[in-house]
Order: sequence, then structure tokens, then C-alpha cells
Amino acid sequence: MSETCEDGCTEWGAGKRYFLCGHEEIIETNSDAIIPLNGHVFKARLLGMGAYGLIYKLSDLVVVKIPRRKIEDAEEEFANEQKMFKILDRKSPYIIPCIYQTPSATFMLRAVRDLRDVISSKIYSYVQRKTVRWMGQLCGGAAFMEKQGYAHGDLRPDNLLIDQNGNLRIHDLGSSLPVGNQLPVATEPFGRLLSKEEGKGRGYGLAGPYTENFAIGSIFYSLTRGHYPYAREEYDVPTLMKMFQRKEFPRLSDSTEDGIISRCWNGEYGTVAELEQVFKDMEGGGEWYLFPAESEEWVAERRRECERWAAAGGVDELIE
Repeated sequence: MSETCEDGCTEWGAGKRYFLCGHEEIIETNSDAIIPLNGHVFKARLLGMGAYGLIYKLSDLVVVKIPRRKIEDAEEEFANEQKMFKILDRKSPYIIPCIYQTPSATFMLRAVRDLRDVISSKIYSYVQRKTVRWMGQLCGGAAFMEKQGYAHGDLRPDNLLIDQNGNLRIHDLGSSLPVGNQLPVATEPFGRLLSKEEGKGRGYGLAGPYTENFAIGSIFYSLTRGHYPYAREEYDVPTLMKMFQRKEFPRLSDSTEDGIISRCWNGEYGTVAELEQVFKDMEGGGEWYLFPAESEEWVAERRRECERWAAAGGVDELIE
């Protein structure tokens, strides 16, 4: 069996080998389970490092996240993410599901890759086919958080994951905060420093529809172009901050897609739910997917495995 498809790309999922272009092949595996090796604790493998957490692989479908011990505010953001998972309670399929938590570890569904990698990939025709669906899923997750009275606070491609079924799911909830609170920081081009004349609060504004939809507009722009706003101009950060503050956005066309981006950047949607409906209407008005593999029985079995692994000392070994 070849490692790559005819387009030269490959990804893995439990039970199948998934390719970014949409091809797939069945493989023989039981790797959706966390299996002890000879009675000893299975040692997790480091997958990645975020701003405040380390991600370890437990199986093809489960990862465990622990806080980075020597990073300022890491413990606080980790605790905030755990709190948000409890509040959201796996009620939205567009947010990466939490399977189990201990005070020092969060067990989650494993995704294939983040949206930053997808945007920088060369399989642009595949990304174009998925763009409206992904944007609807992004807005669906953000709108669900909005309904609970919260904003994600850090929507950008690094924090958006593509799962084994090609669906977009929001991740990294450590910066989430109540709607109406001051947004402490943002990352251009997914946030915009407000001018003194604007009445939406100081700095990057008050967390809510304006800040969330602005970020969503820049994500939509990135998916339709294959690069971030102004990425090709290679402006330094201070220049980019000033340009966005003056509302000197990249030139847009008269297309429907660019009209949506413009309204996002100019704060013309009153809620994220309003923006979600725009993408629903583009796809016939329905939901984007239900993931039957994540049944309550499947989650319960994964939770029991995570509990056994943690009880056997797996988490303690990671944080030593």
C-alpha cells in the first residue's frame, strides 16, 4: 500500500488512511483504543506544543493535554479551558470534544491537522470544495459559545482543527471569556486594534460579535486566497497593526464571498449566529454534519480507557 496518493499527500485516521485530497484507504487497526503494553503504562508520544499546553498522542483518536509548567499564565489558561469544556459539555459538534479530565490533564479527540497547515498546503481545489462547509462549522461553534454568553477570544487557523472525517472543529479554549469583557490581546490579522475614535472599548475591543466576526472574516479570506491577509506583502507586525487600525484592509472584489469578508471586517453582523445563517443559506439551509462515530457509548468507552490510563500513572509520568 502506497504512503501517498497521486497528489503526494497523506494523513492518518483510525481504521483508514485519509488523504487531504479526499482519497482514503482502509487499513487494519484497532488503534482507537488505548492499549496497555504487557501490563505496563502505555507511554504517550509528544505530538505538539502550544502556547500553554503540551499535546501527547494516546491513540489514533485520543490525545491528552497537560499545561506547560514553566510558562507564565499557562496554568491559568489550562484551568480556564477545562472550565469551558465543562460549560460547553460536548453540546456542539463543532467544538473538539473533551472525553475526560483530571486536575492536570485533559483528554480530547485527536484531529488530523490544523487549518494553518491546510491553508499552506498545495491542494487548493480540495480546500475550495470544503470552504463554505468549514466556515459554517466555525460559525456554528462560535455561535454556540455566544449563546452560552462566551467568546472564544483567539479564533485563528492554529486553533481550528480538521478531524478524521474532514470536518472543522474549534480547539484551544484557554483564552475564552464572557461576552462584553475586554479582549486582552489579539493576533493580527485575526484581531484589530481599535482607533481612539471608536466606541467599542480600548485595545482590541470588547469580546463578542465584533471581535469574533472580525477573526472569522480573516479566516474566510485566508481560505479563499490560500494565504493570510497581507501575507505576501510581508509587512512587519507594527505596520500590519497600524494598517488594520486604520481599516486599510486588503483589496476585495465584488463577489459574494468578499462581500461577507467586508461585512465581517467592518462589524456589520450583529451576532455570530447571524453570520452562521449566511453560510447555512449558501449550503441550502441545513446543518453541516452529525458525527455518528462519537456516540455516547463510544465516548463512554474512551472515557473508561482514559480513566484507567490516568489511574495507572500515565499522567503522573508526563508531568514529572
